[in-house]
Amino acid sequence: SALAFHVNLGTATFDETVTIKGNSVTLGGDSTFTLQRPTHGSTDGGDFVIRGQTAAGTDKTGGDVKLIGGTGSSSTNGPGGDVILQTGLNTGGGTAGNFKVNNAAGNALLTISNAGVATLDGQLKFATGSGDNIDLSSDNTGKVLLADNQAASVIIGSTGRTDLLTLKTSSNNEAVIVKGTTSALAFHVNLGTATFDETV
Repeated sequence: SALAFHVNLGTATFDETVTIKGNSVTLGGDSTFTLQRPTHGSTDGGDFVIRGQTAAGTDKTGGDVKLIGGTGSSSTNGPGGDVILQTGLNTGGGTAGNFKVNNAAGNALLTISNAGVATLDGQLKFATGSGDNIDLSSDNTGKVLLADNQAASVIIGSTGRTDLLTLKTSSNNEAVIVKGTTSALAFHVNLGTATFDETV
């Protein structure tokens, strides 16, 4: 429990790998603390990797990586700290970095650009307690853009009938297709007037 190594003033430099076998490392004091790599000497910056623990034994799970915000002050109603992921700043005519969530193979599943455009390469599923799954109430445009010239640009359905509603965007042959069940009501205007500008 006694202090074994202390640099009172100046910089400590280690030219080789440093191994810390304790259960925790405390960094900094009351001021903001930054952990960073030095500027690259000649070309693109190298990666800074924080990797969880590799498992041993048989059929054991690798260690998680957690980023946890600070706990609020205990003497008052102190709010907890945020977890902020911020992209790299660009210089000159360069572009700012993106936020990416990769799969185990290193391929991007979710990319959020610095402009706030999210690109998902996968499925989006909502849990039972998620409430309003998609809320566009703060968007004054309300636009949803679909792929053009597709026989089934969007298909909306249920687990029992996957194609209840289909939006067709085929060029000069666009259509909204409602598929029900034989002899059962498939299209219903509950309140208001239904207007058809063409032959029904």
